[in-house]
Amino acid sequence: MGSGRKSDLRLKSMPSMAPVETVETRLLELGFNLYSEATVVSDNRFWHRKLYTNGYEVITVSDEIGKVYHLKDPVVTICGRKKTIEALRSIL
Repeated sequence: MGSGRKSDLRLKSMPSMAPVETVETRLLELGFNLYSEATVVSDNRFWHRKLYTNGYEVITVSDEIGKVYHLKDPVVTICGRKKTIEALRSIL
């Protein structure tokens, strides 16, 4: 399990210009494991959402699915340490 305390966690949500595969590869490199995945409907959009965990840190990667007529990039939401946020920000 990842180190750190709950009090060290920060919340950050960022759109990504990187493909989902790049984000997922980086998460695995950082020691995160896929915990669950689901299809979510929100605002008449369908999202494939994956939840990754590492100790107390939790990250969701939401990728819009279906016919999309606008820029389609994943949204990454992080409840994690500053070090994790910075490591992901560098590829997003």
